[in-house]
Amino acid sequence: MAEFALIAGIGLGMPDWMRQVGSWPGSPLTLIKEYARALRLLIAGEPGPENGWHVRCEGVVLTEIPDIVPPVIPGVRGPKSQRVAGEVADGLLLAEPAAPGYITASLRHLGPAASGNAPEVVVYDGAAVDDEEAALARVRAALESVGEPEWAAHIAPCPSPGNCAPTAPPAPTPGTSPGRCPPTGSAR
Repeated sequence: MAEFALIAGIGLGMPDWMRQVGSWPGSPLTLIKEYARALRLLIAGEPGPENGWHVRCEGVVLTEIPDIVPPVIPGVRGPKSQRVAGEVADGLLLAEPAAPGYITASLRHLGPAASGNAPEVVVYDGAAVDDEEAALARVRAALESVGEPEWAAHIAPCPSPGNCAPTAPPAPTPGTSPGRCPPTGSAR
C-alpha cells in the first residue's frame, strides 16, 4: 500500500438528514460519479471535466495541488453505487458493520475497471477490547441500527446473514444474558 498524507473520502451524507434540509440529489449515482471524476482531475492538476448535472467546474484548474495526489474513495453501500465507484474512483470507504462477507461482495461490485488497480479500501467497525460482557455492552449501542432497511447491503451478500452480522458467541441459554447485537427484544 502506498503512503498518502491524505485519503479523500467523499459521500452523499445521511439520506434522512439531507432530505430534511432539501439537499438530497435528484440522482445520487450521478452526483457520486460527477464529483469523484471532477475531484480526481482537479487534485491531479488537470482541468475540471465538462459540466454535469450536479458538478460544474469545466475548465477550472487548481493553482495549488498536492505533491502526492491522494486517492478518492466514495463512502457508498449498495451494489450500484459501488459499481460506479469502480468506474470513477480509487476504492471504497465502507461503513460499519464491515463484516468479511460484505467487504468481499463490495470488492466484487467494483467490477473489472477497478480490479487491476488495487483499490484502496477503508472500513469502519465498532470494536471494544475488554471482557466479553463489557465489550458487548460498549458496542451494542453503536450497532443497534443494524437490521434496519438501509443497512441491508452490509449483510445481504452473506450466504447466511446471521454469520455476517456483528454477533457475539451463540445465543445464551435461558436465564443468561443476551449475546447478540442488537440487543434481544429489539424489533430488528
